[in-house]
Amino acid sequence: PSALQQAPAFVPVDFTRAHPPMAHFSDCGTHCSDPYCRQLDFLPTKCDACDKVFCANHYKYEAHDCPKGRMATDKRVIVCPLCAKAIPHRAGEDENAVWELHASTGGCRPSEVPAAAQKPRCPV
Repeated sequence: PSALQQAPAFVPVDFTRAHPPMAHFSDCGTHCSDPYCRQLDFLPTKCDACDKVFCANHYKYEAHDCPKGRMATDKRVIVCPLCAKAIPHRAGEDENAVWELHASTGGCRPSEVPAAAQKPRCPV
């Protein structure tokens, strides 16, 4: 007899009885909203500007080309030198034009308390 004939016969193993079934996570997580990624992420991040869900690679505004981006969360103000009010303005607006509009609308009333007696505080 040859060496191949003396080898023991192959006995298939039934793995369904030897090991418990694997867990299925198909109902967990969310797919990335980036059209070229669509990765299933178990800890997705929601963009606070466009309200879409992204994976760890695409959650930044620049990574998913967010149409709103930082403009949705950008809170800019200028402090009026006459009335010390915080005047909000959007990114890209001219500060002088915003201040002129504030002063011309009649909402600007110079404070009567001297600046040295006022306690400094954040105007926002």
